[in-house]
Amino acid sequence: MCARQGDGTPGAAGERHICPDDVLNRQTKLEAANKNLAEIVDNIPAGVIVYRKRGDSIRIEAVNRMACEIARAAKEQLVGVDVIPLIKSNVHPDDLADVLTRLEEMFSDGRQANFTYRSKNNSGGDYVWLKCQAVSVPQQDGSQLAYAVYADVTDQKQKEERFNRTLDKGLALLEEELESLRGAGSTRVAGDVAFKLYDTYGF
Repeated sequence: MCARQGDGTPGAAGERHICPDDVLNRQTKLEAANKNLAEIVDNIPAGVIVYRKRGDSIRIEAVNRMACEIARAAKEQLVGVDVIPLIKSNVHPDDLADVLTRLEEMFSDGRQANFTYRSKNNSGGDYVWLKCQAVSVPQQDGSQLAYAVYADVTDQKQKEERFNRTLDKGLALLEEELESLRGAGSTRVAGDVAFKLYDTYGF
């Protein structure tokens, strides 16, 4: 703090006057802290996207490196983009209504969003499964910021689908065998069927 006023004259006792040097030092420290925070966020092993909602518009405010990898797009291609058209053009038709509803609920109620959906990236191609966790925070200027974390869970979903298909086949085989036993008035499952149910389908 300075002991003098802006014109160089001493300040009255008890008055607090801030030196321009103090302001500059604080700004420098804040910029350094923001830079460090940006580097930390950029290296989080998950996609991080910050959205800003102002009126009816929702735009991407910031993205980290992993979000760019998931979207297969550069930061310059994502920051500032209107989110709703992006969602409508990339999200799987079967998941679109749910994604838009979750987005609206998050911004209108401040509700934390936690959902999984299918989406294409900027390069098109096949759909990938994304898990999103997000929360919105009201801002003093009347806008809202939403902080969202994304993870590509395609491998996990594919494993679940393979397991469900295997389970369905096993259940179908079991039902077929039980129907055959009922028709024959028997209660004993054939050895080869029992082995297949155990070895192949995990029954």
